[in-house]
Amino acid sequence: MKLTAKGRKALPKSDFAVPSKRTDGGGKGGYPIENKGHAKAALARADEFGSPKLKAEVREKVERKFPGMEVKGKEPSNLPGKGGVPTGAHYQANHRAPESHDEFHKLGNPGDKAY
Repeated sequence: MKLTAKGRKALPKSDFAVPSKRTDGGGKGGYPIENKGHAKAALARADEFGSPKLKAEVREKVERKFPGMEVKGKEPSNLPGKGGVPTGAHYQANHRAPESHDEFHKLGNPGDKAY
């Protein structure tokens, strides 16, 4: 269920994983976790954008609110077997750069290959 601005304002502070960053007293917090769906989304966003400290805070709060829920974060969709093409760190760690322009063309576009 989509959380509207009105619905977010109605949530108690205990339904947020981290306290508000606002210094003017406004806002109740970040990463709403009022239900399992939003808790999973909070974990995914923290894994994607958060510092190690923020990730730990969000995971701890979700573990307390939903004991037994998987809190590892989202599974990467860009790894082999996950339906995507390897990119970023995976690609750099597992593939070497072509040594010449001709070799580049022989290798082809990695996005065209099924992994």
